[in-house]
Amino acid sequence: MVRLGRVLLVVGPLLATVHLLLDAQSGGAGGTFWTYTVASLEAAVITTIVGIALAWREPRGAHHDPR
Repeated sequence: MVRLGRVLLVVGPLLATVHLLLDAQSGGAGGTFWTYTVASLEAAVITTIVGIALAWREPRGAHHDPR
């Protein structure tokens, strides 16, 4: 799960970058299905938040010594 979180931490900002580049290329008008669903800014933010939550998880069997 931690590895998946790390992958999502890369994918989230990548989606935001793709969205911004495609939006700038099209002049902000008449976006495609890809730009406003899969690569939307909301999807990028949600992906990044889920990535943070998973990346900060402690792997099973990793116990901290309270000393």
